[in-house]
Amino acid sequence: MKKIILSAVVLLSGVFAANAQEGLSKNALGLRLGDNDGFGFEVSYQRLLSENNRLELDLGWRNDKYYDAVKIAGTYQWIWNIDGGLNWYAGVGGG
Repeated sequence: MKKIILSAVVLLSGVFAANAQEGLSKNALGLRLGDNDGFGFEVSYQRLLSENNRLELDLGWRNDKYYDAVKIAGTYQWIWNIDGGLNWYAGVGGG
């Protein structure tokens, strides 16, 4: 009986957690790692400006055998919902 109750609680928790993830969060932070003749990483910050627009700022660093590089970029993005919470986006920016 305890296993059935525990299973029901876990299942309901998953349903409520899935519903809580609807919509885009106001802030997002990401990390990208890469390797192509050297090691590089990038920190990405996204800020939701409105329901369908966001701003992304990136700061990256790359270490290569012949050079080191720093990357700074900014992008303004438009977001469209495809189906069931799956989104795609397009944007313009510079770096």
